[in-house]
Amino acid sequence: RPPPRGAASGAEWAALTVAIACAWSEGQKYRFLLLDDTDLAGFSAENVGKALTMVADAVKTGRLTQALVAWSRPAEIPDEGWSVVSL
Repeated sequence: RPPPRGAASGAEWAALTVAIACAWSEGQKYRFLLLDDTDLAGFSAENVGKALTMVADAVKTGRLTQALVAWSRPAEIPDEGWSVVSL
């Protein structure tokens, strides 16, 4: 029996999102980056913003096809280049 929806962590939801995206786009070329709380936790809010801005720029220029971030502090996500989905 699966646990209740709220029992999953942000990283688990992010991994599920990537799995669905991979299944949906099977056979297509893509380059994606998945970051979660453990990847970014050591950075200050300013540096998280800078890192996410660089990732958004990589998507705009085609170096990455998509980027997914499971982050528990949405106020630190830059306005430019990101869509925020709350789970």
